[in-house]
Amino acid sequence: MTDTDLAYAAGIIDGEGSIQIQKHRRSDYYVGYHYCMNVQVSMIDPEGILWLKQTFGGSLQLYPARGKRREVYHWTITTNNAATFLQLILPYLKVKKAQAEIALEFQKMKREVKRICGHRFHKTCHKPLVMLQAEAVLAQKIRDLHRKGRKTEITMPRASLSARSKYA
Repeated sequence: MTDTDLAYAAGIIDGEGSIQIQKHRRSDYYVGYHYCMNVQVSMIDPEGILWLKQTFGGSLQLYPARGKRREVYHWTITTNNAATFLQLILPYLKVKKAQAEIALEFQKMKREVKRICGHRFHKTCHKPLVMLQAEAVLAQKIRDLHRKGRKTEITMPRASLSARSKYA
């Protein structure tokens, strides 16, 4: 995989992607829920989505057209595969770098819990309250970044009258 490929993937994530830590309620889990990290991209043009799937794995869904909406291609990669993907593209991310760093921290913590509790930790392990709280805090940090966005005020130099009339 080339640097160009990684930069292209980072551009897709920065522009069209979403990095999330989602809470999934599960009655069969000890605490009744678990958190899962994923990276998603939805696009109308399938070319970029198919390239992501072929290059990095993950899953692909096609949402059919409804009414005036066109069909949408949706790519998702989760947990450790998502962490590997984010680690590869991290140096090239600009807009979503902070979200990626939080997601990587989250997945590192999940691996540590798995190491401590064993393979099937999510259903039987009594996670320490500190770890449960840490997962919730990291999930909230990502949600806060989604809400805030990157609102940067852009100031453009005023063009002279002659320049304005030339293009008006």
